[in-house]
Amino acid sequence: MSKVDLGLQQFIGEFFGSYRIIEGPRGWLDLLGGLRNIYLGSQVGLQANNVAINAASTQLVDQFAQQLTTPGSDLRTLIQQNIVDGLTALDGRNPKLPEGPIAADQKGKIADLVQQLIESQDPELIAAIRAGAQARVNQLKAQFSN
Repeated sequence: MSKVDLGLQQFIGEFFGSYRIIEGPRGWLDLLGGLRNIYLGSQVGLQANNVAINAASTQLVDQFAQQLTTPGSDLRTLIQQNIVDGLTALDGRNPKLPEGPIAADQKGKIADLVQQLIESQDPELIAAIRAGAQARVNQLKAQFSN
């Protein structure tokens, strides 16, 4: 994270009225009525370190591209090494990926989503690499980064 914004708000409003019904030498009786409104609010804004995320995603896509053109490569193992291991490193507070520990309990789900995305783009990426179409590779890198 490159920036964390924290905002706190508090408001207390009251409106009431009273009317003395009975007043005597031994005491009095008042009738009270009213409204009270209490509002407590907070908001947190997190801004990602986009430079570090872009660098990590470019490196990751480059590794995927290299593995995809290698016969017999295993996409699941590559994802395990790059995504799950990177998120697991957050447990020891020595992250390899520029992400906070927000999704630390979602490692398997994140790995599955990344694998689905890569597999959906796999034929296009391999064709672009083999054809030497660097512009298409860069476009696919941008899609993976997002």
